[in-house]
Amino acid sequence: MATYYCATTGNDAAAGGILTPWKTIDHCMDHLAAGDTLNIRGGTYYETVYVYTSGSAGNIITIQAYNNEPVVINGEYLLPEAGGGDPVYDDPDSIRVANSGATVLFEAAYITLKNIGIRHSLGVGVGVGAASHYVTLDGLVIAGTRNSGITGVDADYLAITHCDISDYGNYAPYPRVGAYAAWPGGIALRRCDHSALTYNAVHEGWGEGILPMDSDEVMIADNVVYDSFAVNVYLDRCTNVDILRNTVYATNRLPYLRGGDPMAGIVFTDENYASAMRCSNINIINNLIYGCIGGIQWWQGYWAESGVINSIIAHNTIAQCTHNGGDEAYGISIGAGAHATSVVRNNLIYQPAHGLGLSESGLTWDHNVWSSLPDASVRGTGDVNADPKLLLSGSVAAGLLARGYFVPRSDSPAIGAGVAQAEVPYDFDGRAWGTPPDCGAFGCYPAVRSKGRRR
Repeated sequence: MATYYCATTGNDAAAGGILTPWKTIDHCMDHLAAGDTLNIRGGTYYETVYVYTSGSAGNIITIQAYNNEPVVINGEYLLPEAGGGDPVYDDPDSIRVANSGATVLFEAAYITLKNIGIRHSLGVGVGVGAASHYVTLDGLVIAGTRNSGITGVDADYLAITHCDISDYGNYAPYPRVGAYAAWPGGIALRRCDHSALTYNAVHEGWGEGILPMDSDEVMIADNVVYDSFAVNVYLDRCTNVDILRNTVYATNRLPYLRGGDPMAGIVFTDENYASAMRCSNINIINNLIYGCIGGIQWWQGYWAESGVINSIIAHNTIAQCTHNGGDEAYGISIGAGAHATSVVRNNLIYQPAHGLGLSESGLTWDHNVWSSLPDASVRGTGDVNADPKLLLSGSVAAGLLARGYFVPRSDSPAIGAGVAQAEVPYDFDGRAWGTPPDCGAFGCYPAVRSKGRRR
């Protein structure tokens, strides 16, 4: 269990000690073993890194910035090199075979990468490849990638936490036309089971913000996702997913308008005709959603047997969904599908100007608070149709939307309007619900409204 060092002033022929650091991060990978730590000194490194040595359950390999010194791996939009020819900026024919190489590529297990910046990748910022598992990405700042910020393919037990990912999929300028219909995600996972995405900020990018596909047992919790050009959070053919306590919003500004409208908030579907997986057991709970063209949406994709199955949409607060002339904006909309044993309950939808909700049959809707009378397709027992009297305090600008906007006033009709839901014992702040519970993501606790969020 050794500790090694790397510095821009080092030498790859040196010993790798604190006074004799190596120079390139990729060279360091040839010398790491289970349980080792690599401390990277501050500076900018112009290279790609291939992580192929595994740790073990009791001997994690850690690669980290030394004492939080600012470390950046910069591809200068020249790296990683692309197979089959370099992608050309603003060329739809070229980007259809976009560079899937990564500035930092993992094909290993039991590795932690911590507090590193990655910029200007010609492909993906960080890629976690086939058969990798127990990889932790912690505190990364990834900005400016032609492809996705982070990808995982055929990996499992991934933990992506406290990362800031922006300007992903920047292979062409605004406005995007139909020929540019490639959607590199901020965090895009395919067949990555048992993964957790927590406390990340994913924003101002050109595909989906968070995009799990064909994956089982995924947690998406406590993230902030906004202004992702395609969709903020998009689940495709996933099972056993918990989407909890996220703040998801659109600022309705150029250049992040898709077809002139803001993007959707949380969407789940069975889109890909090549996969046998179908969405089921999706829990969308205690989320805050603002300004999107749709707050929570289901669309059927390409399979008649697909639907909202064994799923819970509960205790979300959705406010001010909007559009600029395209399709109507709804707080919650559920399209056609073979829906079964699913509930939409204890949500709070504040829509003074646009649609409240719309649904096909097959779900149970009850005890929701609507700011006015909704469409008959979503009405249910115990509903409240009245101004929910939210505080609506603070800025709704990019990077500034906070919990105070969504908190109910002490005279809100949402207080005590819910019904107990065993799967949702706590509110957004981690406080146990009263009896009966309030509707929306927050319980009304006037004495603690000025305090920060509990984690």
